[in-house]
Amino acid sequence: MTPRIWASTSGPVARSSITATRSGHLGFRVATISDQEKFTAWLTSNVAHAERRPERVRDELLAQFRAERIEPPTAGRVLRMVRSALRTAEQSWALRISERLDPTVTARLLNLLVAESDEDHPGTLAESVLGLISPPRAT
Repeated sequence: MTPRIWASTSGPVARSSITATRSGHLGFRVATISDQEKFTAWLTSNVAHAERRPERVRDELLAQFRAERIEPPTAGRVLRMVRSALRTAEQSWALRISERLDPTVTARLLNLLVAESDEDHPGTLAESVLGLISPPRAT
């Protein structure tokens, strides 16, 4: 038989009691989906542009949850929020840079990535950046 002390602190009833205690006595509330979306956007605009290390971004996110007295979601959900913020910040950063480029520079960069057939050796890739890093094609 399970000792009474262990039986009273496990199970769904005890977990809901712990959550109720945190909410009632400590002033924390459970994070909603809209909270998670809001915090992901906050991470993207305020943290992820300056900090690229996921563990540091995660620490900032958890600190923000504490500051607003919201119980953070599961560790897996926090990781997804951090990854989403980092990816969105990186895409935004790349877009801002590409918008600032002169059209001739953009064309030259795109030419580096275009793989053309070598006229002397049909079926092979020309000497381009993409041709140098691409794995050989199976024939």
